[in-house]
Amino acid sequence: MNTTTAANSFTISSTYLNATNINVGPFAGYSFSTSATGTYTASLSLTQPGGQFSQEVFVKFSPTAIQFYNGNIPVSGGGANAINVAVRGSGNNAAPTVVTGAAELLTPNKIGRASCRERVFSSV
Repeated sequence: MNTTTAANSFTISSTYLNATNINVGPFAGYSFSTSATGTYTASLSLTQPGGQFSQEVFVKFSPTAIQFYNGNIPVSGGGANAINVAVRGSGNNAAPTVVTGAAELLTPNKIGRASCRERVFSSV
């Protein structure tokens, strides 16, 4: 509790997007960056030109209470259907853990996927 894990990541990729921003988050207990060593924020608004797009999103888990932090990171924008990236985390007095999974990505025609190898990450 009150610690932050190492970064895990998932990739957003799609084609035939319009030029509106791609939005990631927010989801309580998690923060996001476009670089493993970058600045992490509660949500991201990713500028993209439309058409083909691919971006790795890094995720850190920072529990503030002894509880489960299970649910979905929302991803939307680009004129495509919104998707969710499933996450599981638990805050406790020992090292916290989180596991991320794969999710269908943004698209009117299932053009792309967001995926993440399932991992557990923890901090001390």
